[in-house]
Amino acid sequence: QSRKEVVGRAEELLDFALLTRLKDTQAKSLSGGQNMLLQIVRGFMNRSLQLYVMDEPFAGVHQSIKGIILKSIKMMNDEKGVTFLIISHEMPTISTLCDKVTVLAKGELIAEGTMEEIANEPQVIDAYLGG
Repeated sequence: QSRKEVVGRAEELLDFALLTRLKDTQAKSLSGGQNMLLQIVRGFMNRSLQLYVMDEPFAGVHQSIKGIILKSIKMMNDEKGVTFLIISHEMPTISTLCDKVTVLAKGELIAEGTMEEIANEPQVIDAYLGG
């Protein structure tokens, strides 16, 4: 890829993440949510990306930024076939995003399936709600 192509891709991704107005700002000066968006779109610069692992990408971010993160995940999955492994405790968000959910507790697999299938599993309730 030429420098022009790489810069064009970066500008496209900054625009998608609504960060274009901040393109000359140092990353350390961005808010937590803006920094999360920057990290996510930075990963999208890799054109051969097949698997993206995200650890708590929605934690502590404003709803508007959360919406952009969700939109970017859906777009990259639908249009580019990128698989996402998302570690999150935000079950409502995960249920809208994922077809398959795997639940671990203390490093052990305790449930796997659709959100509907795992939501009423006694082990899941015990592990996450202290039931």
